[in-house]
Amino acid sequence: MRDASDGEKLFIEELRRRHPELIRSEDEKQPKKRRRQKQKLEREARRPLIETRNNLTNFPHREMPLDVKDIGTVRVRDIKANIRSGVMSPETLVRYRSTDEWVELCEFLNDWMKSKATLPQIEYLNGLQRQHGITDAVPLDIARRDISARITALVSPKEA
Repeated sequence: MRDASDGEKLFIEELRRRHPELIRSEDEKQPKKRRRQKQKLEREARRPLIETRNNLTNFPHREMPLDVKDIGTVRVRDIKANIRSGVMSPETLVRYRSTDEWVELCEFLNDWMKSKATLPQIEYLNGLQRQHGITDAVPLDIARRDISARITALVSPKEA
């Protein structure tokens, strides 16, 4: 009586006899494995650049100035061109306020896109504040949870 592994072995032997071009030896599999591993490493190495470019494409505040270490102040709109020319990279250190810590551009953009308020949220809060006579400016780097709390505090229960 044969088990499944015997059946698999017999199938491979029969296939090898009838169609040897379909079965690769271990030596033939190695270059493909190495090529796949190399491609995987290249993709991982390019990931910060791709994420940075995607985040810059979708970044809501294009005119926002950023402090860039060793370069000075740069508008977000100009960062892609600086990356293309080699002046900046995803690892370039940036900060929004002079009191903030320096952080890599890729990290800064990922954090901003995940945790900061969107333009529609900021515009909605500005409109609510105008209705209530509040003149405080809403900072661009306000966190989503903070802006949600402010909006909830201003919206009356009957409007919600």
